[in-house]
Amino acid sequence: MKIFLLSISIILTSIVGFLLGAFVFPQENQKQNEKINTQKQKIESLAQESSDYQSLFAKMKKEKEEWENKANELTKNLSNQDEELMKSLKERKLEKEAAITQMEVLKSQII
Repeated sequence: MKIFLLSISIILTSIVGFLLGAFVFPQENQKQNEKINTQKQKIESLAQESSDYQSLFAKMKKEKEEWENKANELTKNLSNQDEELMKSLKERKLEKEAAITQMEVLKSQII
């Protein structure tokens, strides 16, 4: 019997507490709801900013890769041009030496 009365008193106390909270202090509930809504808006705003920054980061990463690829291509082209230039310089040097040799031969034939 004591347990029954104790459980009924707990239930009644809970009901009274709920009724007081719901009807006697509605402003407090409204303040709590406003705080919750404000926090939800902040979270949504932060989620949107995070999404924007992730998109921006992905875009910048893609651009970085493109620039790196372009730089690699230019480096290869420059390397090829350097090789061609060195080859051309060697050929010109050989042509010059051949021309000097031929001039000496011609001079010796004239003299």
